[in-house]
Amino acid sequence: MRSLVIIALMVSAMSSLSLAATECNSTFIALPTASVDGELFFVSETSGPAFCRAKGFPKAVTTVLRDTQVELPGRLPGVDIHILDIASMAACDGACDMLLLVECIPHEQHECEWDARYNKGLNNTGRYNKGNANLGNENFGNYNNGTKNVGNNNHGDNLFCHNLVQGEGACVLEMLRTPQTLRLKSDANPPAPASPPPPPAPVLAPGQLAPPPPSGQIVIDGAYCYDIGDERSRCQVFLTTVLLLKNIWVTFQEDLRPDMSLKCIPAGLHARCEATLPADYGRGTVTAMGRTLSNQIIWADGAVRINPVPAPQLSA
Repeated sequence: MRSLVIIALMVSAMSSLSLAATECNSTFIALPTASVDGELFFVSETSGPAFCRAKGFPKAVTTVLRDTQVELPGRLPGVDIHILDIASMAACDGACDMLLLVECIPHEQHECEWDARYNKGLNNTGRYNKGNANLGNENFGNYNNGTKNVGNNNHGDNLFCHNLVQGEGACVLEMLRTPQTLRLKSDANPPAPASPPPPPAPVLAPGQLAPPPPSGQIVIDGAYCYDIGDERSRCQVFLTTVLLLKNIWVTFQEDLRPDMSLKCIPAGLHARCEATLPADYGRGTVTAMGRTLSNQIIWADGAVRINPVPAPQLSA
């Protein structure tokens, strides 16, 4: 009799351990987004911990869309959305990948474990699902029915959104805004960078108007070009801004040719734009403009002369 009691206690203890090992208290957020002054962004691969902390969770486990720059246009054709790095509050399109799914883990809890059918989360039916209550295979999110869906409550296969039904319309931007969207504000008046004392005011002739003071919103720190042969130059432009920008356009100017513009992605308050151009542009000037996270357009105060430099030496 005593042996039976001991065996019963051991079975009970093993059952408790099994339940504890499979306990899953995480919150799974598919296609996490952030709204900055009302504009919607996907969230960068490194922003998962910050995203979860903002929602009261101390830890995060992330799933990333690799090669986002190549993959995303095919997943969301016609949807204009950028990727936000939360730490720098800057768009990082082309320099970062986006999060497909983030598992936000409560305090003193562990990430959810995989079950015998390689599902992670609760109440999944099928295989290789991440999230909760998916019916099918390889879904990332919650309440999906089908195969290889990303998002929540999709019905079909290979859907990339929320609340889509196969064959009944396409994803639009506002469908990606959910109650889980993180709401942020950009600093409308960030502290200006330190600057030297202003030069003395110029002496004006009678009737002459003083030029407007420089804004300093975009400063071109330097512009350099070197010859690469075949009447072409390789150019680099270095810029500093006082506002976080989504995009910067630099425009190369040359007296006998039309202006040539290109877009580059800033990193925080700095940017380096590179281009290969006809050699004539390498002897001209360059100016710049940018678009802030709240879609304000700002400009550099004027064109800067490009400095010709020797081509870098290739090591043997």
